[in-house]
Amino acid sequence: MLAVVKRIERIRLNPTTRQAAALAVMLDVTRDLYNALLQQRRDAYRLRRVTLTPKMQYAEVTALRAEDGRLRAVYREAEDAVLHRLDLAMAAVFRRCKRGEIPGFPRFKGRRRWQQRGIRRQARYSARRITGGSSSLQNGGRSWADKECRMTKRVIRIALSAFVFLICGCSAATSVPSVTGQAPQAPLVKGKSAQYLYVYNLGSPGLYYAERVRYSLPDLALQETTEADGAGSPTAFGPTGLPFFVDEAPQGAYAVFLQPLKSGAVPAKEQFYGVPCVSSSLAAGPTGNFYAVQYCSGNVLEFSAGAEKGKAKKPIATYAGGNLTGDVLPTYATVDPKGDLYVGDNGGGVTYFAAKSTKGAIAFATGQSQAVTQMVVDSHGNVWSTHYPNPTTVYFKNKTTCVPDPSGSIKRFEGAEEFSKGALVKQLYSSTTDSPVYAAGGLSVAVDSSGRVYIGTQNSSDDGVLVDYDPNRSCPNDGLSFVLPTRAFPQVAVDKQRRFYVTDYNDNTISAYEGGSKKLLKRITQETGVVDISSTAINP
Repeated sequence: MLAVVKRIERIRLNPTTRQAAALAVMLDVTRDLYNALLQQRRDAYRLRRVTLTPKMQYAEVTALRAEDGRLRAVYREAEDAVLHRLDLAMAAVFRRCKRGEIPGFPRFKGRRRWQQRGIRRQARYSARRITGGSSSLQNGGRSWADKECRMTKRVIRIALSAFVFLICGCSAATSVPSVTGQAPQAPLVKGKSAQYLYVYNLGSPGLYYAERVRYSLPDLALQETTEADGAGSPTAFGPTGLPFFVDEAPQGAYAVFLQPLKSGAVPAKEQFYGVPCVSSSLAAGPTGNFYAVQYCSGNVLEFSAGAEKGKAKKPIATYAGGNLTGDVLPTYATVDPKGDLYVGDNGGGVTYFAAKSTKGAIAFATGQSQAVTQMVVDSHGNVWSTHYPNPTTVYFKNKTTCVPDPSGSIKRFEGAEEFSKGALVKQLYSSTTDSPVYAAGGLSVAVDSSGRVYIGTQNSSDDGVLVDYDPNRSCPNDGLSFVLPTRAFPQVAVDKQRRFYVTDYNDNTISAYEGGSKKLLKRITQETGVVDISSTAINP
């Protein structure tokens, strides 16, 4: 029998400080690329049921290198190695499935989980077969012993050429911006009534994969930043207003973390781990229990309140049923003041779970849109949901009425819904198709103390749009609705003084507006480095 020995060539490098920084940039770029390719595969299948192959992604990497100086600054074979590493991780998932094992899912990589740089090579010189006391490298039945030395030198030359290319050839890769670009500007505001804007930033090249940021209101002064790994949930607030979120756990799987209320750059505080997979949403109930949306298993898991650092918690309840059957999967969850749980799904529907009941009831049938994108609780304890894209088309008799009429010819879209005690109370509809604020669904929703509803979305030109609803109308009050000076995916939040805050996905800006008006109070810019302002929230 042939013995197979894997051979590793270890080369010690003693880089200068400048060279070490350049290698660190290479590490960050390849990690960002891995995370982007993983997210692309996940979203392509989850949203369009399309399976991306390595060949398809290889072509996209080639196209990206032509546009992105950071990618061009890294040797191409190192990027090919990233793609190969992802392909091996995905293949392992399906291999475990076939064996009846727990499949798991490839992780998004934070800095702590990405400590290697690879060189992808077409020739396979990695296995040394030893037979009868003599050794040779085998490939297709031919002996490669005479090429061993040349092969080793070639690997070294490739690695060093990538190293030199980074250090000497590309200024684009040597500058790594901070995420926010700000130093803390003001002391923490004291008092129980203090409100803050919490922003979840995704994809920070050269630093880490995600960041939680807290700003004081209404001046939008930076208070602190908290590092995060991988794909996390939007911020959820406990009964006392403390901010929590789900993210990758150092021990494996996922954990619930607390964002500390301190100045400067502070680490998150792990409360407990044991959440099986990535959570697109986290909710906290009036008792302090946590509800983690599990897209991978199609349910919501409830965990008891309190921290158990370093210990895996087991869920105390599993929520399923209602809309959540078959291919209908949860995307968002929230809990009202009475402890009733509402769960939005990937078909735009909402399932209701009465307090202390794990049996779901349909509050709003699925199939209304592609996915519930956000759910919030208003000052009366009612729940609002919005969804995007491709919402249901609703017909009206004329442009002035807000009452649907199936016999009408004027088109609007389903925009948002209000619920109370599991019952549908109100439905909101878009502007008519000839309006500049006409939009197909909503990306975010906020409700102020007067009952005015704001929906952040985008129109057919990909311009950001703020759609305003008077409390007594189910179609927009176009006197305040307006096209934002943003380009896509605006997130909106409202404070107790009815001021509303809107983010810009592309320009990384956050704008504060006077409540009930278009008056801009302040706008700040988060420095280049933030790829995506994923979500915003204001504590109660």
